[in-house]
Amino acid sequence: MRILNKHTKFLTLLLAVAAMTGCSEDKMDSINTDKDHPHSVPAKFTFADVITSTAQYNVGGDINTYASVYNEQTAGIDNQLYNADIRQGEPSSSTMSDNVWKNIYGTITNTKLVYREALTAKGDKIDHQIRGCAAAMLAYNLALTTDIFGDTPWSQAADDELKSGMPAYMNPVIDKQQDIYKDVFALLDTATVNLQKVSEEDNSLGSYDLMYNGNPVKWLKFVNGLKARYTMRLLSTYSDAEKSAKLQQVINFADASFTSASDEAAFNAYNGTSNWNPVFDFWESRQGIATSESLYKKLTARKDPRLYRCFFNYDFSDYDAYQVKPGDKGFAPAPNGQANLGIGSYTFDAFDLATQADVDLLSYREVLFLKAEAYARLGQKSEAEKTLKEAVAASFDNAEKDIQYAKGCTQEGVTGFKDNEAINVADTVNNYFNNEVRPLFEANPVKEVMIQKYLSFWNSNGEATETFCDIRRLLALGEFDYYGLENPANGYSNGKTIKFPLRFPYGASGVTANPNIEKAYGNGSYIYTNPVWWAGGNN
Repeated sequence: MRILNKHTKFLTLLLAVAAMTGCSEDKMDSINTDKDHPHSVPAKFTFADVITSTAQYNVGGDINTYASVYNEQTAGIDNQLYNADIRQGEPSSSTMSDNVWKNIYGTITNTKLVYREALTAKGDKIDHQIRGCAAAMLAYNLALTTDIFGDTPWSQAADDELKSGMPAYMNPVIDKQQDIYKDVFALLDTATVNLQKVSEEDNSLGSYDLMYNGNPVKWLKFVNGLKARYTMRLLSTYSDAEKSAKLQQVINFADASFTSASDEAAFNAYNGTSNWNPVFDFWESRQGIATSESLYKKLTARKDPRLYRCFFNYDFSDYDAYQVKPGDKGFAPAPNGQANLGIGSYTFDAFDLATQADVDLLSYREVLFLKAEAYARLGQKSEAEKTLKEAVAASFDNAEKDIQYAKGCTQEGVTGFKDNEAINVADTVNNYFNNEVRPLFEANPVKEVMIQKYLSFWNSNGEATETFCDIRRLLALGEFDYYGLENPANGYSNGKTIKFPLRFPYGASGVTANPNIEKAYGNGSYIYTNPVWWAGGNN
């Protein structure tokens, strides 16, 4: 796999031409060789980086953090997150999303390389396992890119092919989201075909596959789960005649996907001492987010047991984090969009302390929620209720796992953890579901499925981005009010929000370097007025 220093190569060639005449072609080739860096490496080495960068930066990083504030799953109280919460500069500034922009396109570039160079060790045959995994990861990152930015460069972007030492396209065009999504599904189909073929080499990815250790069966489950996710994502784009069939497809894909949490596309390389879950990494360095008051109200309305498990305050005098619950001194959720600026005044979530928690590219609970929503929209209430209960149980299992990570946090002094509040998850879920969830489900099945999914994705695992997509999807379906958002900027009337961000702005490096992106970006205000295609925008 080529990883040449492209600019060095081009400059060396120019200097050689200017300095010498009469050189043979062999001599010129020798001069133009970078002898200090390998020109190719096996695709599996790069694939390990693809999974790591996808999880750590694209799923668990800035997108997730900002989305959690927009969704009111957290509240921004300091620096950039405070600005994002009050919609002052940050949501529409291209500098805000520049790291996201560079990380995600860098990952796509590397994934393209793996896909193209998925060859056996001898280099003479396609390694179907690597190509299938690369196609899945390319589809994943491509969908994430267009879900966040909308119409965005793709067909001419993120390619390392050179023409005279320069990228093939210096100013890649912006592709329509509708066309990008066709490629997403095509890539998932390619992944399905390749993962079912016999690889030319045994266990060709092995330990370089940091999610599944080269297990194609689990990769196929992941791919089917992604097909369920993205089929549901496009719900508002289907005609009324199509919707029932598409919802049944969601159910079918979900049935072919994960059957337990052990199947999840989970990345965990965190030991809690020298490398950390990115949610904790952000909180420990910035502490710029706090408990959301509107989320707290949803928990309270349902007498949700997580009320007594998931909140902490911080004593800066001795650097101790101590557990609190409603009614305790120091329990203070932050009012969304109206908090006082500065850290130390508000409660924060136990999930911020889960140093070793997974980052989930796709979770078992998400697959169950997709299936429950599809059943609910098809009017199959008994199936929807059964699946929703399974989803809630999976959510509580995950929350308890993350809470135990928080309890074991060694980077911040965690004290006063109320061990006597420990719960039996199965009994807790039965009581909670029967007494609180079922009556709300009976009143409005789809709404309660979506609220339970919202509460489930309040976690350490990087799923706030999916909530951000759900909110915009439901906005297009006229169901935005399900979430009861309370930030004044999230007000809603006549089918429009006041200032709920409808996408992330293009990154500054793209805006300054590419006239196509500069024109589309304008002054950045479009993020409040132009929905992406699958959320009701024009393509």
